[in-house]
Amino acid sequence: MFYYKKLLFSVLTLVAITIAGCENDVDEITEEPINSEKPFDKASLLVKPIAQIEGDSVLLKVKILNNPGNRSLEYHWEPAVVNPHSSLIQNPNDSIAKVKIPEVSGAYYYNLLVVAQEDSLRLQTLVMREEGALHEFDIETDSPLWMTDAVIYEITPYNFVANGTYPAITSKLAEIKELGANTIWLQPVYEVSYEGQGYNVTDYFDLNPALGTEVELKELVSEAKRLNLRVIFDIPLSQTSIDHPYAKDILAKGTNSIYYDYYEHDLTGDAYSSVISEGTNGFLHYFWDDLVILNYNNENVQRWMIEACKHWVKVFDIDGYRFDAIWGVNSRSASFGRKLRWELKSIKPDLLLLAEDKGSEPQVYSQGFDAAYDWNSDKTWVSQWAWEYEYEENASLTVFNHPNIAMRSELLREALFRNESNQFRLLRFLENNDLSRFISEHGLERTRMATALLFSLPGIPMLYNGQEIGFREHPYFTNAIFDQNVTIQASGNADLYSYYKKIIGLHLKYPAIYGNNPMGEVTVIPEESVVAFKRWKDGQNFIIIINLDSEPINATLQLTGNNEIPEITNGQTLNDVITGDTFYLSDNNSKAEIYMEGYSVRWLLVK
Repeated sequence: MFYYKKLLFSVLTLVAITIAGCENDVDEITEEPINSEKPFDKASLLVKPIAQIEGDSVLLKVKILNNPGNRSLEYHWEPAVVNPHSSLIQNPNDSIAKVKIPEVSGAYYYNLLVVAQEDSLRLQTLVMREEGALHEFDIETDSPLWMTDAVIYEITPYNFVANGTYPAITSKLAEIKELGANTIWLQPVYEVSYEGQGYNVTDYFDLNPALGTEVELKELVSEAKRLNLRVIFDIPLSQTSIDHPYAKDILAKGTNSIYYDYYEHDLTGDAYSSVISEGTNGFLHYFWDDLVILNYNNENVQRWMIEACKHWVKVFDIDGYRFDAIWGVNSRSASFGRKLRWELKSIKPDLLLLAEDKGSEPQVYSQGFDAAYDWNSDKTWVSQWAWEYEYEENASLTVFNHPNIAMRSELLREALFRNESNQFRLLRFLENNDLSRFISEHGLERTRMATALLFSLPGIPMLYNGQEIGFREHPYFTNAIFDQNVTIQASGNADLYSYYKKIIGLHLKYPAIYGNNPMGEVTVIPEESVVAFKRWKDGQNFIIIINLDSEPINATLQLTGNNEIPEITNGQTLNDVITGDTFYLSDNNSKAEIYMEGYSVRWLLVK
């Protein structure tokens, strides 16, 4: 799907920037850097806060990872104001403090200020009390607590409304909340060489003035948090614009540029070598001549990008990042993600680190990311969506519109049950900023069907702005999705909007449907056109069944002998929470006959 971006990137505007706001020591260099910029130095104060449980108390400890010059350090611990109950810290100005955790359940955050002469760091760790027991946060493995029931709404700032601005987005946050989303993802907000989706960054420490001011963006984030909406930023770490000052200096000076080693010049043997090219500018790129690849073997580049990510967490207190094209960084530097993880989560433990990488590959999680895309593992097709069976530049060929109905069910089973992955960690979507609009390729009936399926699966469901009202223009060719003076619901198909709102509400209502609880296949007849699976948690059981054919059908569910799936017992019925229909068991409770409309999904609650 990335091939579409080639169409968007056209004439480049020459710009120059000055990196500002980064708390970082830098090398002294003899050559005067362009625009007074200096290369980033890998040497900086790095401290890792640790929470260690001892009975009903927690030791708050400090691990020094890097302290240039072995400076004398001061420590100041304090409980966060958001904690569910007050707690007193013993020895709050020591490298080892102690606190007794109250009996009230919840997450307890503890802030740490580390001072080293003129340098300082603000960090955080946490412990959870659940059902009387304490659990320390493991920075290496734990995902955000709120990831379990996250519903993400992706926003393209420049065309969310005509001549998009932060205030225009802020004015519609309440409507996004009303729809049911609880997290917004803003595509890149940084300075760029020309207007568009924002991946052609020329300054990672300054905002794109066309979208508004820093004050306006802070107001957006503040209003989102008032509405209990979390906010994640999008950041492209794999490559910069060719118009970034570092790249422009190389164009002018070649190998004599002090920035020459900041970019890749030989990627022989890279996992994605099939999509790497040398552009007319002499730089290496993946798909787009004007987005040039950074060298992550250079520790200064790693420090530069980590400091950029830390900067926006500090300035806006955001709740996470979506890392654009991080598949490229992961293939070039397998260790970078873990370094990025512990530095970011040392600042804010429950940040969501969402990788634009293959969720089917276990290593993306061992590399430090909490979640990744519902993509297959094929390296020759970087972004193969699990529900897309073949790439076609001008069409969306998915399991839902395959011309052979039997192949639809076979491909869907492959995607759901045999696409190796941690299902809980998958970002699920029908649309995003790279895909054709689902409804334009599949029509309304199949859109409703796929929506009900998506929100019944484990993982993180995501909507792309406009999806909820049936907006049809491709993201690359859209001038405006909404009008400032028209509500979201009134901007398109109001019935579809209501359907999305209903499905999202049901998704968040039932613990068996959302989160990291299991999913197992259920035998169903006829298997050529129908797929069924079961989800369960704490005694709540659902059977999800989907008819991939346009024709109605009577399907038979086999409810026994399904490998570790809890059995259906006597006296129970199956209630469709979407339609209200009720079905009864037959044949000693081992089978159920279910009538299915064409292109339909049922969420059957066992009662």
